[in-house]
Amino acid sequence: MRFIPKVIVPLFGQLTINILQLLAKSQLSANPLIRSCGYPFFKLANILLGRNGQRLIAHVSQRKLLHKRRTHIKNPILSSLFTLGVANSLDLSAFHVKPSEFRSLLIIENLDADHQYELAHQLFQAGCLVLACEVFEDLVVRSSNKLLLDRRLQLLRDTGIAHFLLGKIEQANVYWANAGRLRRFILGDNTGPIYRILGNSWFMAIGHVAMLDFYMKYNQLYRAGQVRIVAQQDLSNVPGNYLCERLAQTGIVFIEQDQLNCDYNKWAKKHGKRSWSQLTKAEGSAHIDDFWEFEFPDGEVWGYTHAADKIQKEWEQQQRPPLLTVTEGEKLFLDSALRMLGLPDNAWYVCLHVREPGFHKNWNSLYPSMRDANIDDYLPAIKLIVESGGWVIRMGDPSMKPLPSMEGMIDYAHSNLKTPKADILITLGCRFLLGTNSGFATIPAIYGVRCIFSNWLPIGLPLWPSQDLMCPKMFWDIKLERYLTLEEVFSSKLAFIQNYSDLPEGIALHDNTPEEILALTEEALGMAPEVSDEKLSEVRTRYRQIAKQHNGYVGSTLAASFIKSHY
Repeated sequence: MRFIPKVIVPLFGQLTINILQLLAKSQLSANPLIRSCGYPFFKLANILLGRNGQRLIAHVSQRKLLHKRRTHIKNPILSSLFTLGVANSLDLSAFHVKPSEFRSLLIIENLDADHQYELAHQLFQAGCLVLACEVFEDLVVRSSNKLLLDRRLQLLRDTGIAHFLLGKIEQANVYWANAGRLRRFILGDNTGPIYRILGNSWFMAIGHVAMLDFYMKYNQLYRAGQVRIVAQQDLSNVPGNYLCERLAQTGIVFIEQDQLNCDYNKWAKKHGKRSWSQLTKAEGSAHIDDFWEFEFPDGEVWGYTHAADKIQKEWEQQQRPPLLTVTEGEKLFLDSALRMLGLPDNAWYVCLHVREPGFHKNWNSLYPSMRDANIDDYLPAIKLIVESGGWVIRMGDPSMKPLPSMEGMIDYAHSNLKTPKADILITLGCRFLLGTNSGFATIPAIYGVRCIFSNWLPIGLPLWPSQDLMCPKMFWDIKLERYLTLEEVFSSKLAFIQNYSDLPEGIALHDNTPEEILALTEEALGMAPEVSDEKLSEVRTRYRQIAKQHNGYVGSTLAASFIKSHY
């Protein structure tokens, strides 16, 4: 750090940070006396340290500041939020300002557009999604034209992401669509062969990597193969890197970080395009295909959830096979892996994956997810599968709760035989995956393996293949003492929320019971009592109508066992 001698940081850095945080928290207190007493000291600290205080906090907390220039924020609330956001210690439990009032503070402060953008990011990373969304949205409305085009493009995406995580799917799709239109404007004439760079967001998590399947289907369906797709990624650091290697065989070229200019220039020379150095920064950014939005030939731009639905339905309508299939070499590896795990030759098995908070511990600490479930609720289903002659292989990672020792059950999540290749291929030989809504669940689905989803949430955004079954979580109205209907879940926008912080007061979320999971497993095994076709058709048709009416879609089929229990 250039602004403070290195010897000062270890001696006084933490003490200074503690004082700054204490003063900042005083300005967010609901107690006016605390705010008044802390204000002169907080203001003095800002005068003395200014941006250097924020840099010190960022240095010690290993956070990144987007700008090196001094951020001068007069309002003590906004300044405190920024300081605590950088420190990653923002607790709004005693915060006394409502989002609407907070927007008013932004308007009065009239921050520089770049600094307001940074404030939004600090709030987002500190777990204050509602306030971050207010800052992003206010910036789009009042100041986006003051940002450079590449920053404006990213702002629209970020605003869409914030709305999406809040369960505001309609607003998210609007912002993502605007990002797509701005990108098209930046690129201008884009006919003929094209060059695309995969953005970093595709490689953030294994579920994002799996979504590349839909991206490659999109290219085959709508770009007729006239595209060179490159990714600047070190696969050793990518979750699900074996899946990346397989997807590379469908047309993705992985290059080194310093090879982009050379690679692009070779392509540009071949097709009579300008060299990379002749592109503006905005044009370079517009060559990036981001995870969040897809542009279709008819001019429509869709967010990734609805785009994947459109792509998969078109793929199924054309009766195309899965993009990825298991090779002979992979079959040999799979057979070997199963023997190593202790499965008898020719034994059939079910893969089990139940989402828990450990893998994304830091993110879940900020945004506790309603998609998690309790593995203990699946013990009766495991017992049924084993008693039916099958085996159960529990997939996942070592952060998950260990399963008790059971005959016919292998807790692969805690096995010392785990490898990136086995993580993927084991799921491809199972009779079906019994799972929940997680990135991992996307993997067998894209290979055409049937998935049976329990504890699914959000119901408005199911996985896309129609062959899968889904049993959703239920919302309980505490005052009325009953479950909300599908119509009520969608009309109240509960169909799209994912985090407990967005659950309205008076509404409780109920997981599937062990009995419901058992009934779903019986259905998947073909052992469940029949439900009349008329009743199934009626409920599923109504679900499809409700989802479409409220900007959702239908992918996975609503399980008959769920319909029997609740309708």
